[in-house]
Amino acid sequence: RATAVKILGMVGVVGLCRCAQVCRTWKTITEERQLWNKVDLLPISDVVVDEALMDLIKKYRPLLGHLNLRQCSEVTQKGLKCIGHCQNLQDLNLSECSGLTDEVMEGIGKGCAGLLYLNLSYCYVTNSTIRILTKHFANLHYLSLSYCQQFNSNGLHSLTAGKGCRKLVYLDLSGCDQLIAGDYMLIGRGCLILNHLLLNDLPDLTDEMLLALVEHCHTLRHISFLGQRSSISNTSLKPLLMANRKLKTFKLENNSRVSDVTLKCLAKCCRDLHQLYLAGCSKVTDQGLKSLGSLRRLNVLNLADCNRVSDMGVRHLVEGTHGQLRELNLTNCIKISDITILRISQNAKRLTYVSFCYCEHISDTGVELLGCIPTLVSLDLTGCFVTDNGIACLSNNTRFRHLALAENINITDDGLRKMSLHLKTLQSLDLSNCENITDEGIQTVVYNCRLLDTFLAANCPQLSDQTARYLSQGCLYLNHLDMSGCSLTCVMLGTFPLLVIYVLTIICKVSTRKRTTHVTPYSL
Repeated sequence: RATAVKILGMVGVVGLCRCAQVCRTWKTITEERQLWNKVDLLPISDVVVDEALMDLIKKYRPLLGHLNLRQCSEVTQKGLKCIGHCQNLQDLNLSECSGLTDEVMEGIGKGCAGLLYLNLSYCYVTNSTIRILTKHFANLHYLSLSYCQQFNSNGLHSLTAGKGCRKLVYLDLSGCDQLIAGDYMLIGRGCLILNHLLLNDLPDLTDEMLLALVEHCHTLRHISFLGQRSSISNTSLKPLLMANRKLKTFKLENNSRVSDVTLKCLAKCCRDLHQLYLAGCSKVTDQGLKSLGSLRRLNVLNLADCNRVSDMGVRHLVEGTHGQLRELNLTNCIKISDITILRISQNAKRLTYVSFCYCEHISDTGVELLGCIPTLVSLDLTGCFVTDNGIACLSNNTRFRHLALAENINITDDGLRKMSLHLKTLQSLDLSNCENITDEGIQTVVYNCRLLDTFLAANCPQLSDQTARYLSQGCLYLNHLDMSGCSLTCVMLGTFPLLVIYVLTIICKVSTRKRTTHVTPYSL
């Protein structure tokens, strides 16, 4: 029975309802308490209505601990009111629920006193809603108000006066561009033990706003400024880092005002930093990377589009971190060459993921060194112009799971044959825009890599229905396939089992376009 319960725990709500109709024994098993502790309605969000939600809550409300109603736009105020009857509810996701009102939140606040996690992103949250949160949700730890733009300082004043939200450790204010400096000061004063703060997609965020927050916020462990280009600079980031010395994750994206000054302060103050994202920070140079070498616990680093970074900076970084780096993204760092790969192979002994997308100075010599890093499982060489000799050396590492070789026009069937020979556990392969590969090369890949679940080969004109036939017969786990722009006919639809017909439907639609969507490189 325990085994049956464990299996049924993986089928979701729809699967449970279907299993309950098989026989009395199965129906009894599907009513086990632990199966209804977590209910995720996102996969069927477009068909969930008030009556269905009310019946579910009426039957299982003592058991419900986690409820996900994200994108359930058909559920109205009538259905959402019933959530207040779930007294044991701890985790509630109402993201994109258009039926949410202040009356609904009042009922949930009174009935679900033990609620710890609440997601209200993209909902109609007003000042009255904020007051209700601070009045009734005394135990709340996680709160997402991302892209809720109807509240302001009139509601945030209650953060400093009410008894609720005092235990908040996670707050997401991404996309809330209506907030001003005074609002951030109120947030800092009301959330004194905040650990996670997300301020993504805030192009109007200024140094004045951030300084107002920093004045009272000294317990941050994770902070994020991803998305649209913001106006913050070294002026506000330096006090932020000095006030939060136990920071573990720092994410900043598309910023042209932050320079090496911030990196030096980061290296000096935040010695426990684990993850650092600086994608698109164009003023970062080798001097900044040299200072980061003192961060002995740094294991994830994203330097995508930092075009001033060169081999010298990466050398100081990998030598200083003493082999702790696990993930490194150097996408579009045009000054990077094989010398960087040499330093990585000598010092980064725990590296599992690395990206050299569009690093035009990477050659077969560097790729050969990458094949000798035994811990590497994911590699992106999109647009690096490597040849068959280079990718053949990748077979030296049998642990590869994900390979992206898109836009390498010099790769042929011979290189694929040699590369795939020992990659028995490969799960994802991207060969988009590799114009010289043919059906014979894919046949070899399929024969050797039976565990493939993702295969991307957009704009490979020499691939035909034969490739689709090889994939359908040899890769039984395939669930993501892109062959748009290939020489396919409708005959290939019959070569795949019913389980992946939805993938083939997408392919047929894409292949009729004059242009195909560019496959963006995987990045951190």
